[in-house]
Amino acid sequence: MISGVKRIRSWQRYSDHVQNGERVYIGLEVSKEVLPIMEKVGFESESVVGRAIMPSPKMGRVSLINSEGRTVPQKNLPKETVYRQGYWERTDWQGDTHGGWYDIPYKRYPRKLIDPPSEYLIILEKEDKRFLVVGDSFIKGQEDDSRIVHKVNLLLELFGRAEILKDDLSSFTPPRLIKMNWEFLPEGDYPWPKLTQRLQPLVKNMSERKSSLVLNRFKAVSDYNPDFIAQGVQGYHGYLVFGFEKLNLFVLESPYYGNATYVFEGDWEGLSQLTKAEILSGNLQKYRIIHLNNWKDELAKVFK
Repeated sequence: MISGVKRIRSWQRYSDHVQNGERVYIGLEVSKEVLPIMEKVGFESESVVGRAIMPSPKMGRVSLINSEGRTVPQKNLPKETVYRQGYWERTDWQGDTHGGWYDIPYKRYPRKLIDPPSEYLIILEKEDKRFLVVGDSFIKGQEDDSRIVHKVNLLLELFGRAEILKDDLSSFTPPRLIKMNWEFLPEGDYPWPKLTQRLQPLVKNMSERKSSLVLNRFKAVSDYNPDFIAQGVQGYHGYLVFGFEKLNLFVLESPYYGNATYVFEGDWEGLSQLTKAEILSGNLQKYRIIHLNNWKDELAKVFK
């Protein structure tokens, strides 16, 4: 399902689960939420299977391009003189108003007309379900990407979502996304002198005072003997998770991001799949301990 965006520029990120050579549609299942919008587009409330409609250009910019095409400035060519119309009006000494149209010359780059895609929305049916698809099915790898993007954007403009459907109109099941955001430190005991060596790259560019403060916070958490320690990689660089599996608690600390320690309750697999925005949103953690002078006291309350 493609949703939550007004337009896409490329469909590749949404079609990794589709093999080259597979025949697919761009469409969506007709649901109760979709029906009222279909009527606005022009479908009758009892539209039959096979009914096809080209959306009115008044429905939006993508619909306009679909039916009218678009022009592209040819900036590699010299500017040309074109005209637009203006209207003049004046009142004479007797109070009578006079007016007329006149041509206003101006310079612009020549325009190239791109033919309209002229895609139709078509009602199809499979078993007891109805689907609304954009044009014909196509084979991945053999269709121009810009035309596929246009099909998706047409549905996004009209319905706010689109889906890649198999040739038999069934949905694809994308593979479960496994995010590799964390790297476990090798198993074994991590007394502070050993751990502090691992953490030096995180603080090497800090002032002596700040690095001391950050390392003291890391040490305070590690003194509670975590079951594992995971270090953030790539976009999560700078984060450290101390896992206390017996307590079902995970302490997230970082020298770079935010000004608090986050304590989560739950399972590590679920936490490891959170986005950075979800981690820092302030809505999912059990405790959020601000980095103030009483930080250690507040941390101690977590482990009581």
